[in-house]
Amino acid sequence: MAKSRLVQKDLISNVSHELRTPVSILKAQLENLADGIDKPTPALFEQMLDTTNQMSDLIEFFLDLSRLQEGKQFLNLSVFKIGDYLEECISSLTYLTRAKNIQFIIDVQPADLSIMADKNRLRQIVINLVTNAIKYSLGTSKIIIQVLQDGKNNLIRFIDFGPGIPKKTRKKLFARFTRGDISQQGGTGLGLAISQWAATLHKGKLDILDSKEGAIFELKFPKNF
Repeated sequence: MAKSRLVQKDLISNVSHELRTPVSILKAQLENLADGIDKPTPALFEQMLDTTNQMSDLIEFFLDLSRLQEGKQFLNLSVFKIGDYLEECISSLTYLTRAKNIQFIIDVQPADLSIMADKNRLRQIVINLVTNAIKYSLGTSKIIIQVLQDGKNNLIRFIDFGPGIPKKTRKKLFARFTRGDISQQGGTGLGLAISQWAATLHKGKLDILDSKEGAIFELKFPKNF
């Protein structure tokens, strides 16, 4: 119990630190505008929007954590084209990719494939896994998202070409309040636990597949509920 409280205290400290940074940046940007130091240019507004997106993502993380802790389970299912959906998700992460030369490849088979899922819950998984892949992508790299159907299931694979994940640490990564080497890249250590929770709501599972290079996360859930 004492260890759990200590880990949660460390979590709150880390998240608070992450939130303080974008808040300070946005505050400074607004003060400079109010004082006439900076001019209201499109580039500045884009920077401010990126900063706001970072705060929004962190706030959404807190909401996800609350749902996870309370065990709330609900889905708002709809049918949509997964390719277009993934493009929209990736476009929301431009503030993370701007400093890196990353190529995104979305491979959907067939190209016009539609799936049934909860868009918001699925987005949690996509954003968490792609964000992790971006953090571990060094230099010029690519991130691949493959979507296909196997029998009665949807399969969505997130492939990166970073340092990979040792087998002995894979199971721990999905535990609450657990951080493996991901702590070296920052973060709260709950993204994968929340992603697994969202996968479970879809009667599915998130696994880490063997890979000769980088890491492959696979989301598997039934086509029909």
